[in-house]
Amino acid sequence: MGAGAEKFSKSEIRGTPDLIFVTVGTCDKPFDRLIKAVDDLTVRLSEEVVIQIGVSKYLPKNATCFGFCSPQQMESLIDQANLIIAHAGFGNIGQCIKKQKRIILVPRERRFGDAIDNQVELAEYLARRSRGIICLRDINRLPEALTEIKNITPCYQFTNRIPELVHDFLNRKLLRNR
Repeated sequence: MGAGAEKFSKSEIRGTPDLIFVTVGTCDKPFDRLIKAVDDLTVRLSEEVVIQIGVSKYLPKNATCFGFCSPQQMESLIDQANLIIAHAGFGNIGQCIKKQKRIILVPRERRFGDAIDNQVELAEYLARRSRGIICLRDINRLPEALTEIKNITPCYQFTNRIPELVHDFLNRKLLRNR
């Protein structure tokens, strides 16, 4: 990891009123196209930008960056951010939805060499079914997506059937064992 990737510290962003947090997850493939696009745009933004670059080779010149952090630090950054720009990994998406955050999803795609499996289907599905998520497949449209998402109040109405499914499963198991 290059020298620029170590410059993240939680104290650097504490109290920042306008924060854009970018995360590329823990994938073993770089996501340089997203990081470079955000870094290039950072000089035109009024918000502070913090980028989790993972294993990416490109080191931002205009934004604070770091490679990886603990789940607690990740949650803290999501809490502090007004906007999240992220790959379409389900873990980060779930946290952002739970916290009612605006999200621009830039799915990793095989055709660009930044994924083993495409994340497009999940990103497009979530963007179609919510107000507060934009799926961005053309990285050149990032400035327009930023303008659009800032004018949206998130409204997530996904239902979680996991408790119901677990309850039904346990009931079936218990009935079989009687």
